[in-house]
Amino acid sequence: MTRRLAFLAAVMLTFSACTSESNQSINGPSGVMHTLSGSVASMEQPSYPLITNARIEVADGADAGRFAESDAKGVFTMAGISTGRVSLTVTKSGFETWRQSLWIDTNMVIFPKLVPIK
Repeated sequence: MTRRLAFLAAVMLTFSACTSESNQSINGPSGVMHTLSGSVASMEQPSYPLITNARIEVADGADAGRFAESDAKGVFTMAGISTGRVSLTVTKSGFETWRQSLWIDTNMVIFPKLVPIK
């Protein structure tokens, strides 16, 4: 009986340790930063042209207010993004605003497509 109780206690401690590690990976260890990158394109068919000088901004979350602009090839990179949920907006004159909520826990690549205003 004593061995069985010792075994159950060991199993419970192991489960408790696994649960703590799982929560840490879900919530993300503090201080871990990630890179968000990608390219911005128009929904204009058939070629879906890339959009220069689009503003990609973190609208809320720990990094609210951070932004990047797409370059001459429509590509952007935003380093130093904290782990967690962020809402992004992508804006460019002549296009509808693109909005997306993401969970960031690793480096990510996104490809927003903007709808032209007619």
